[in-house]
Amino acid sequence: MSTFRYLCSKQLTELLNKITYQRFMSVRRFVKLVASKQCWPKQKNPPAESLLESWYYEVDPFGLLKIKVPFNIQVKSLNPETHPKMNRVIVQIISVSVGDQAVEKPMVLPLMYDLKTQVNHVANEIEVTATVQRGVTLPIECIVQAPIKMNLNIESDNGSIAVMGFENDHVDVNLHQGQCILNNIKSKKVNIVNNGGNIVSNDVLQASIDLQTKGKGDIKGARLQGTSVQCRTEEGDINIQDLYAETSRIETVCGSIKLGSCHGNTSISIGHGSLKIASVDGNLDAHVTEGQTDVYIVRHEDVRITCNKGDITLKYSDTTESQLELLADDVSFDQQMKATLKETHLEKGISYKGFINKESDKHIKVSTYQGKISLMLHDWLASIGLKQTSPRT
Repeated sequence: MSTFRYLCSKQLTELLNKITYQRFMSVRRFVKLVASKQCWPKQKNPPAESLLESWYYEVDPFGLLKIKVPFNIQVKSLNPETHPKMNRVIVQIISVSVGDQAVEKPMVLPLMYDLKTQVNHVANEIEVTATVQRGVTLPIECIVQAPIKMNLNIESDNGSIAVMGFENDHVDVNLHQGQCILNNIKSKKVNIVNNGGNIVSNDVLQASIDLQTKGKGDIKGARLQGTSVQCRTEEGDINIQDLYAETSRIETVCGSIKLGSCHGNTSISIGHGSLKIASVDGNLDAHVTEGQTDVYIVRHEDVRITCNKGDITLKYSDTTESQLELLADDVSFDQQMKATLKETHLEKGISYKGFINKESDKHIKVSTYQGKISLMLHDWLASIGLKQTSPRT
């Protein structure tokens, strides 16, 4: 019996030494779990040969996931069909090609980074961290699958971050460079800070939203909705297709702002750049220091647009009823416009006060101190290539 124990002990020691020496062949690699169908945009699950290491952990479905690694990160919700209990976090490290070149000897890559995972069951937290040698960029990516309700705190100082398919209380993302991609997120609060790259939201982003990017980074969104929305850039543009919020604050120091449909109470500030809003349904307070402005008012209570230097094109429908105040170097009106206005020539510019169609408790106030105002009757159906036809008799 003692001889048997000695042999077992000796074999176990040799096995452990072998595992320590060849870290990339660690026992953890036996845990290879299939990734869900959600992925980095338009990418299939990583092929088996690209998978370097994989781990899984049992967690609280409503806990907190913290990630801080110096390379690209994908974080996506677990597939409910394969993980109905939603109580697992899966961490995978894959190798990625550099351009059209496949990585040579990818199995050596695990020796070049140190990844650690800590699970705190008392605090319901799991933390994934990794380090590499300073100045080294590895052709690898971290893919993490987590419960759909798990809160997220993600940071990368040398890579892009993609977050997909969560319905939780909060999502916090911080990037030092790279791109942040959000796909189909429904949360109570979403805070994104990018210190040099773009922020892109595909599908729906529903939350109390705060998006901020510095440098030349842009903000692009398909549909943003929530109680409050804030978007800020320095030199980048802001382009949002649909904006639904009780209150919105959209700002750029030196960039352009383009909004599709805009609903709720919206405040806009532009230093140097253009403003274009395809349709306003709600209140609007916009200030442009220097640049062109093009706004179409569908329904409103109070609209105020001011520009220090630049022309303003204000479009309205034939059903618009509003008090109207205009101030500019020059003002032009659509020939079909039905309005009662009083014209006053000032030392600098022309002032008009009155109403469109008929007097109302709604207000439109537009002014540009160096520029022209153009009022245009706008046919929304015609603007999208449709024609309104009379019913046949």
